[in-house]
Amino acid sequence: MKKIDAHLHLVRDLAKEIVGAKRLLWGSGAPWSATFNDYGQLYSWLEDSGIFSETELADIYYGNSERIYFKADHVAVLKASRDSLFEGDA
Repeated sequence: MKKIDAHLHLVRDLAKEIVGAKRLLWGSGAPWSATFNDYGQLYSWLEDSGIFSETELADIYYGNSERIYFKADHVAVLKASRDSLFEGDA
């Protein structure tokens, strides 16, 4: 377990160094991690590392996803679209 933990810390540190906090996304959907960590441990892992500023953590936790997935023009297209499968469902 310590070997895996050390490896994950190295990957996290290298990810910040190589791609930067503006290109990292946090997610809790990795099923294997839930076998040995609870949600609180998964969520606090980046914060507890001490290598990210508060601003970087905000970007990683939600800001980067919002910037990437919810661009105004994409949201407008989605709102204007129609899907017959969901017609009548409100």
